[in-house]
Amino acid sequence: MNFKLLEKKFPRGGIAYELLINLHFELLSIKNWILNGHFFTKNRIRKFLYENEIRRVNFGADNHPLKDFLNTGIPGKVHIDITKKLPFSMKSINLIFSSHVIEHIYRNEFKDYLKESYRILKDGGIQIICVPSLEKSFKKIYGKSEESAFLKAHLEEHTGEKVTSAFYLQGLSHMFFHHKFLYDLEDITYLAKNAGYKQVYKTDSGIFFEFNLGEYVTKRERSWKAITECFILKK
Repeated sequence: MNFKLLEKKFPRGGIAYELLINLHFELLSIKNWILNGHFFTKNRIRKFLYENEIRRVNFGADNHPLKDFLNTGIPGKVHIDITKKLPFSMKSINLIFSSHVIEHIYRNEFKDYLKESYRILKDGGIQIICVPSLEKSFKKIYGKSEESAFLKAHLEEHTGEKVTSAFYLQGLSHMFFHHKFLYDLEDITYLAKNAGYKQVYKTDSGIFFEFNLGEYVTKRERSWKAITECFILKK
């Protein structure tokens, strides 16, 4: 689908645009399930678990696969929908990573996902969740800084109109990026501990290099870095 052409005919944030995007996603999901459905996904997961003593999973990998990880997504060769039961046995995974994924599902779905991810992690295993942070985005966009101007200009490229601070935050939360819910450290901590996780805290740069994620983070675009926070959930 040509999204640039779609945006000219149906502006982002409108009902028609959202319906077409959702339809496109559902058709893509069905197509990928046919091509890489249960049988192929199950075999690829079994092969990965057999060949790797340290098991790292990247949910929602899409265009950003990671070395030494099982890269999964609704598109892709390993078809996993994180709103469903995860196809791994109890305490079989060492590390779970996701970037700009959980904000695309509803909060109740995220609660269920946290329980599932806790189930499949080994004792002492960790999950790293990178999200567009509501707190960080709010501070940046109202900061009257160069970053604020950059973020507004970045969204203006998609909307074709002047972006105010309120317009940006509304767009980020649901109107323009198909987000369902935005998080901060307080909310993720509350939900994760209810799911059983012992510790929740913000990451520092060192943790990424420890788990072969340093190159991924350093190469991400400026718009990603400006609003993203990453959180560690430890079982």
